[in-house]
Amino acid sequence: MLTMDAAVTRTGYPATLLREAVKRGELPAERPAGGKFGRLFFDKIELDSWVERVRVNPKRETA
Repeated sequence: MLTMDAAVTRTGYPATLLREAVKRGELPAERPAGGKFGRLFFDKIELDSWVERVRVNPKRETA
């Protein structure tokens, strides 16, 4: 399991993006302490799989 800091380092994405992906149900994460506000932990395989899906199908913003 990876902490948020480790997930940020591994993916290169900011913590805010990872949190939003968790909120949307796109990125699985666990909160061992339970509740809504506990620390997030990520499985390495699931995190890597999510990164591959995001890179294959990027959503681009228009300026």
